[in-house]
Amino acid sequence: MLDKTLKQLLEAALRTPEGAAMAYDVLTHVVLPWRTDGSMPPKLQRHDGHGAVVAVVDRWCGGYQDAHKPVVVGWQACLPSGGGGTASCSGMVLVTDPDDIQALSSALAEAQDLAEAALATLCVKYGYELL
Repeated sequence: MLDKTLKQLLEAALRTPEGAAMAYDVLTHVVLPWRTDGSMPPKLQRHDGHGAVVAVVDRWCGGYQDAHKPVVVGWQACLPSGGGGTASCSGMVLVTDPDDIQALSSALAEAQDLAEAALATLCVKYGYELL
């Protein structure tokens, strides 16, 4: 469904300058679904329609630590708030047992949920739409 919507926007943008302006505006206020970079533990990101990162869940957001056995997983959500400023929320989730992959997976899921909730709040406040 997302691919079809983006294809329709592109087709409209190619027809007229007004369509291009509309497509740009829509892409500016859309937040795409979570993606991972394939690393272990994974780094999760959400981007806006132009490709800028607006939310991240990553072991490095919690500060420098062992790359394969993080003690905390950090998260951040950040959106332009108008007038050149940004609004953001961030935090960390403790990994109860860095040697246990299930504990790490649980911390990643909790951090993703917290980032998602913060991003949803920012989206409502600043007129963005989550896909």
